[in-house]
Amino acid sequence: MVLAQPSGEIDPAQERYLLVRWHSVEQANDARNGESPFLHAVRGRIDWTSRVLPEWSVIEIPQGTVLEANEVLRLDPTIAHVEREVPIRPCTTPNDDYWPSQQPGFDLMKTSCAWDTRTHSNIVVAVLDDGVNYDHPDLFPNIWQNTAEVNGTLTKDDDGNGIVDDFYGASFLPATDPTFVREGDPKGNLAFNSASHGTEMASVMGAVGNNETAMFNSFLPGVFWTGTMLPVQIFSNTNTTGFAGFRGMEYAYNMGARIMNCSFEMYATAVPDTNWMQQFMLATPDVLYVGAAGNYGQDLDAPGALKRFPAMCTADNLIVVGNSSLLDERYGDDDVEFDGSNWGAISVDVFATGELWNFGTNPETQPFGNQASSSNAAAYTSGIAALVWSEYPTLTPVQLKQRLLDTADPRTALSGLCVTGKRINAAAAIGTSSCP
Repeated sequence: MVLAQPSGEIDPAQERYLLVRWHSVEQANDARNGESPFLHAVRGRIDWTSRVLPEWSVIEIPQGTVLEANEVLRLDPTIAHVEREVPIRPCTTPNDDYWPSQQPGFDLMKTSCAWDTRTHSNIVVAVLDDGVNYDHPDLFPNIWQNTAEVNGTLTKDDDGNGIVDDFYGASFLPATDPTFVREGDPKGNLAFNSASHGTEMASVMGAVGNNETAMFNSFLPGVFWTGTMLPVQIFSNTNTTGFAGFRGMEYAYNMGARIMNCSFEMYATAVPDTNWMQQFMLATPDVLYVGAAGNYGQDLDAPGALKRFPAMCTADNLIVVGNSSLLDERYGDDDVEFDGSNWGAISVDVFATGELWNFGTNPETQPFGNQASSSNAAAYTSGIAALVWSEYPTLTPVQLKQRLLDTADPRTALSGLCVTGKRINAAAAIGTSSCP
């Protein structure tokens, strides 16, 4: 039995959840039916069970007993894996320069040429993040809607998915988190989440385009101008998760998302084969996962390097993206104040330019911001992947990933820093015949 430990960033006295994987579904069912003396011994309660991976469950235990519960559950011969909570954090470092500008990063990656072929996405893209202000005037037209709930009865779970009134997505934060509003609201409490990382990622992926009369976004379109983004709140600035990432990913899958943008980091010492995220990706081969490499200026493949998920997952339907500069170098190489993008000749697949303008949660007080991050690079790649998949709908996620890698531009400065040594080229990926 493998015990995964977190990086020590959550106080054990505050932890209330453990993630457990039984050896078999039958043993898991026995535990859920009250036939586990070990669960009784730790006063554990099964809080949630995955439908995609039914041998995995989140166990709620009395607060402050996580270390003792770990020791007891390790002795259960029916349990294969126990995992403690780890914080999930965004992969971004803002420059806080709010002044509108053109998108040189978009130009570098030939986005405008790609738009000659397609601007509309047919793919539901999940924004797994700290919340999205879906009411933003340049996002709302491209926000996913749960028609069963929108057209249903208030305070009723009209579609039977276990969440009431999830009109535009859902939140999986614990109710004790200050940014939590309710399960059916992925926006979160803006008083505590005024600089929403998720809103910024959504603006890169799918801010409404070609809307010259728009109040705030007349020249800052997202990668796709029209499409569908599904907001799913899985973390906050308090780092309280309750394994919200697992729940949120499954919700997004069940609601039809086939690209999942993962502009976040989750730390753990668990090897990829025993990590829940790796197992979930393998169980959902019809999804393309896009992960950010992170912003700590580290070689993810170095011996003893802290394992950062999703970047450390090895599923074939995951593409990990590093952040390159407008000079086609790893961002941060010459910046002594910012470590820059992580890299890895094995763990990182490709780079994309993450020096991008996006906009904040409140269009009145935070209209624009310039950021350079692997979060932006991943969000950009998710947007291009959605356009390419819409243009070539028969591709599998693995084939889609390979097309993005094959059509990327080789760059000398990126050689040895990722699998391909390349930077994304949107026009080539979508098949635009000519681009200056």
